[in-house]
Formats: sequence, structure tokens, C-alpha cells
Amino acid sequence: MASGSPPDGQLIGVTIHGDVYIWDIASGSIVNTIPAPPALAAAVLDPLGRTLLVNSQAGTVVAFDIAGTRRLGKAFVWSPTAFGFCYVCNVVNPQSDLMATENGDGSVALFDLRTLRRTTTVARGDDSAQPLGFSPDGHTLLTGVLAGRLVLRNVATRRAVRTITVGAPVYWGAASPNGRPLAVQTQTERSPTARVQVRPVDGGKPLWAHELQDGAGGVEFSPDGREVAALGCCTSRSTVATWNARTGRELFERRSFMSHATAIAYPPGSRLLAVATEDGQVLFWDARSGVPVGQALHVSTGNIVQISFSPDGTMMVVASKDGSTTLWDLRAGTQIGGTFPERPSTITEPVFERNGKLLIQYNSDAAQWPTDVGSWERFACQVAGRDLTPAELHDILPARPYMHVAVDYESAAVVRGGNAAPRTCAPAPDPRLVTT
Repeated sequence: MASGSPPDGQLIGVTIHGDVYIWDIASGSIVNTIPAPPALAAAVLDPLGRTLLVNSQAGTVVAFDIAGTRRLGKAFVWSPTAFGFCYVCNVVNPQSDLMATENGDGSVALFDLRTLRRTTTVARGDDSAQPLGFSPDGHTLLTGVLAGRLVLRNVATRRAVRTITVGAPVYWGAASPNGRPLAVQTQTERSPTARVQVRPVDGGKPLWAHELQDGAGGVEFSPDGREVAALGCCTSRSTVATWNARTGRELFERRSFMSHATAIAYPPGSRLLAVATEDGQVLFWDARSGVPVGQALHVSTGNIVQISFSPDGTMMVVASKDGSTTLWDLRAGTQIGGTFPERPSTITEPVFERNGKLLIQYNSDAAQWPTDVGSWERFACQVAGRDLTPAELHDILPARPYMHVAVDYESAAVVRGGNAAPRTCAPAPDPRLVTT
């Protein structure tokens, strides 16, 4: 147990492995995990219960913000209930700062990602609804219902504008980039196969439909809207297939017995399909032929459950079954920074926002992280309170050449009420001006 007094309603303890867990006493759930440093020796809270100091036998002391208000990643909570039924538990509007998330009780909440506050709850009367996606113009939210319905809701009014009966539980869905057809993946409880359908957005009969072996694992439109890709997962095998979005003509189908496919996604503006596997690799295939292109990326030690690409296509985030979430530079093929904070027995659902920020959802809470290098550098400088050494900057940004980051003490010389003004950090154009 860490010494000191934690904030009201929380309990802090150290595991046998040295990780620090922070529990919410009311719910009994772990709300944060601080990974153990090498050879942890002790963990102590400051008198205000805001900062946890962790030291190791290697001679290092690391300070962690308990409340989360001083972290680079902004944490927020919207429900005391963990997820209910959802394969897709949160989606981000491509045209605004709005997120739709499963509430934990079968309803769907809308969240403003600028204020990190819930705006309203929709789909309250539906049976086990989950968000599937937004229309390309951002005006319509697509939700799926276990009872076998697709519901389209106007984002501004929050009202259902159309309900489409598909006849089987809805697991995955997507809107075409031109906003007209919808792709949906369904599966009945007793069926070993899934069904992929493309339907007109205004209702009516499917334009086409195909059976897909090995279950419902995901469905996507290509960035140009010409193809539909789907994943059958995860029985003893997995299947990846693509079809012509207009006619339903099969382009390729690949069924795997070894190293099963576990997630798919199209990189923005690409003719490739990214396929994640249970042995921690991300493969890149030609979306029309299924032929491998370039080198695979080994991004995890185990089963990958989700991949998502930044809007500019330069970064990829990976969520693994072991609970880890990592960010990757696709041009260099290297990991950016370390693993994001983890939760015991929790698989994250990360997705990029339109501004490039990374949203990592846990259960009924999430954290929003900037991904631009400038924000990371400024934060690291402010935490250190001085110029970073080459080794320190390499730990944060291993693929970036060393640059000086100066501390500006100009405002610190002004004392108001006995307190020095906050220090600010900025890149130093001239190394001779750096304060060490």
C-alpha cells in the first residue's frame, strides 16, 4: 500500500509486481494503472493526495498525477456502468468534435470532444443499440440493434429519421464515402457464418448480399467507396474478403488456418487493406487482389484486436488483447513513444479524431491524447523544468534527432503574492541561449 492519504473515494495500492493500482471505492473498479519502474522500492503520496512519487532501487524518482488534471492525456468519464453489448463501442464524427459511445445499458450517448462532456443520450428505447458510424457529411449517426434493425438518426435533432429492418442481429456497419449505400454485417445466434449486405440508405431491398465464413469480425468501405471489405472472425479460422461495392462481385477471398486475421482497416487515401493478426503483425494487401504489398509490421507480442489510422495516414494505433495500446509511425515503421496507460483485464478501443488527436476508450471512460510532436516536447520540457538531455528526448521520441528545448524563465522573475509565475517552454533556435 502506498503511504499518504489518497483523494476521497479512492484507494491506492502496489501489486506484487510493483504496478500501482488506483481503485474507485464506490464501484470497486480500477480507474488507473501506473506501470512499475525497474526494481520499485516505494510509493508515497504527497500531503494533498494529488501526486504519487514512485522511486526505484536504480535511483530514479517519478511523479504521477493522480487526479489527471495535469497529464498530457485528458481523462473523462461518462457512465458508472461498463460496456454492455457492443462490438463497436465508440465512433467519432469525421466532420465535427462529436463522439457516439455505447452507454453500458443499451443506449448511445453523444459526447463533445472539445469540452469532454456528454451532450445527450439517444437510442434510449432501442434494445441493445450500439454506434456503427457517422455519415461522411457528419449529419447522420448510424446505430445497430440486436433485434435486427439499422437506425439512422439526425445528429442535430437526435431523432430517428429512418429504421431499416435487416432481419438478424447487427454487429458491424459502415456508410459509403458518398453517403448513399450502407454496408452491414449480421449474424444469427445459431449460425457459424456472417452475412454481409449493401443496402440503399433510403431503405428497400439489399443491393447485394454474401455469406462470410467464420463469423462477424468487421466491415469497411474503401476510401474511394468502390470496394467493401469484411472480416470473418474468430473461430478456428478467419476469412478476409472484398467485393465490388456496386455489383457485389467478389474481388478476392482469403481464408487462414494459421495466424488468423483479427482486424481490418483501410489506410486513408490508400489502395491497400491493412490486416491485423493474432500473432501481433499488421499485413498490407492489395485491396482488389489480396496480394501482399511491402513489409509486414510486427507491432505486438500477441493478438491484435483493433487498428486505426490517423486522418493523414502517417500514423497507426494498435490495441492488443493483452491491454496494450501503441502508436506507430508508418513511414519509419517504428513505434512512437511507449505504451499508453493500461487497465487490468481491459481491452482498449482507440480511434483518431479528425484533428489527429488520439481517443483511447477503456470501459465507461476514455483519455484524449495529442499526437503532434510539438505538444509532446512542450509537455516534457514543462515536466522537467529544464532543457532535456539527449537520452531523455530519445526516450520520448526515439526516431527524432536531438534538439534543444529551452526553459523560458522570463516570467518566473516576476513574483506576485510570494509565488513565482509559471515557467513556459519553447524550442530554442540557438543552442547558446539554452538554460541548463
